[in-house]
Amino acid sequence: MLPAYGRPLVEVFSVRAVGGPARRPPCGSVNVFDGRRGQIIYSHSGEQPASPIQSSSHAQLQDGLLLTGPYRAISADGSVAIKLDLHDASQELAPSSDNKEAKAGLISWDVYEPSEEYDKAISRIVDTRYGPVEVTYAVLSNAVEASVEVTLVRREEEGQAADTGPGAGVRGRIVARSQLFEIETVLFDGEFGQSSRAESTGATTIPLARSILAVPLLWPLMVEADLRARSGDEIAIGSLEFQPEVDGQHVKRLVGRSGAVEVKITWSGE
Repeated sequence: MLPAYGRPLVEVFSVRAVGGPARRPPCGSVNVFDGRRGQIIYSHSGEQPASPIQSSSHAQLQDGLLLTGPYRAISADGSVAIKLDLHDASQELAPSSDNKEAKAGLISWDVYEPSEEYDKAISRIVDTRYGPVEVTYAVLSNAVEASVEVTLVRREEEGQAADTGPGAGVRGRIVARSQLFEIETVLFDGEFGQSSRAESTGATTIPLARSILAVPLLWPLMVEADLRARSGDEIAIGSLEFQPEVDGQHVKRLVGRSGAVEVKITWSGE
């Protein structure tokens, strides 16, 4: 049996402001360009409130931004650029286009540069109009794309009324992490207004903030959930382990006291 091989991919774990007191999330966007396509992984216009994500680590002094992309895994076959055009919504005057470009933080990676590192978590701090921002990412030498879908299954106890209305649903967190890095990637955080509702006899797909990951092929991927009903009752708490593949699907279920979550991962090595 021939060994399976993935492809070089980039995973952006987190983007967070550093230095100074905590403040409102930045306006603007974070874009990634890989030679194949440009993708927006964060965007906030200032018209709608953006929600930061509190890290589970007490060592994290600032809030990370809620990333919503990419929609396809980021290729590392050639050059990769991460552009951070972030600013404070309270700025009264819009900068000129020249100054705007000068203050857009940029992280670049080149496959032809011998000093570039693979399979290592890298944190870079860049200056933006919002202030210094730290980006944590990794360039993976042998990786696959993982498309994650999480379905909430609720069970109505005998004599208990079914959840009704848009406010009834799930609150909590869903994160993913490769055992190579032990760094969390936030997929869902219901503490900031995201919620999902399932009828007592059915199921619903939880709206993940991001669903596409680049994961090392040879290391297990953990998906961890801590989900509760609005009342505080446990729905499902625990973790599931998946072994990445170059193609196919894996489906596993995490069962809790008052429900379950089903996690489906579709693998792609192309």
